[in-house]
Amino acid sequence: MQFLKDIMTGNKEVSGFITRNTIQFLKNDEVIIVNVPRIPEFQSKKLEQEAMEDEELSSFLPEPKFKRPLPKQYLYNVINSIKPDFFPDNILHAMKKRSHGANEV
Repeated sequence: MQFLKDIMTGNKEVSGFITRNTIQFLKNDEVIIVNVPRIPEFQSKKLEQEAMEDEELSSFLPEPKFKRPLPKQYLYNVINSIKPDFFPDNILHAMKKRSHGANEV
């Protein structure tokens, strides 16, 4: 809710450019829903931190003012919509890493 209040009060600017104080939105038809396997590489806390540091992704996420984690599915869907290769590439990498480690044991 604070996210929308910031827009209404003028504390946040909404535009097509990515800057630190700009918020961007995805339309429902632009959101690419993804089901992410439960593997340690995709811990939501770690991904949220990385997404907030990424200029491209951070403009689509609310500011972490209240120290509440974002809902996992929301975070995964935003990442997948902006960077569609992120999950397939990282899932493949994690699986290769696991199978390579299993062969060494």
